[in-house]
Amino acid sequence: MSVEEVVIDNVTQNGISVEGGVQVTVRNSSIRAAQTGVSASAAGGSADVTITGSSITFSKTGINSGANGLVRIGRNTIAYNTTGLSGTGKIVSFKDNAIEGNGTNGTPTSTMILQ
Repeated sequence: MSVEEVVIDNVTQNGISVEGGVQVTVRNSSIRAAQTGVSASAAGGSADVTITGSSITFSKTGINSGANGLVRIGRNTIAYNTTGLSGTGKIVSFKDNAIEGNGTNGTPTSTMILQ
């Protein structure tokens, strides 16, 4: 599934919630003022999300990778959230994100070099 060039603004739940056995690409989108901008969690399967060229701002949590979640991030701005990155799952950065100005920025669980 692909989410491209959308604006999600002022929602009381997750901007994008990915659960169980699915792969999702979020590209060139803006998610702001949500409970969690992007949430990837799957207790019984896996949630695999790639986010590129997007802005996640003014939310309680920018990106959360929960149980069996895998989130890859590249060329994003994750700013002005209470928490930038969080969760027990994996968040892999391509080393070209702006993760700054959050109450707690958080850190990716690993990084990869673009080829």
